[in-house]
Amino acid sequence: MRAARKQRRWSLAMAAEQIRVNLHTYARWEYGTQAPYPINLDRLCIVYGKSPEELGFAFLVVPAAQETHRQE
Repeated sequence: MRAARKQRRWSLAMAAEQIRVNLHTYARWEYGTQAPYPINLDRLCIVYGKSPEELGFAFLVVPAAQETHRQE
């Protein structure tokens, strides 16, 4: 996530504004002390044009087979 932000030459504050979250919330995601909620992870992926895995959030991705099972 940090690499994606730096590639755009955004400060933490600029990135937080683009994602529409509080600066402290964004910083906690980037420093790894908190994970984003799914809606915010979706925003991160859209804004940066990257997958959750590319942003460092592979641990939040539910494999399709598990997702299907959970919905039944």
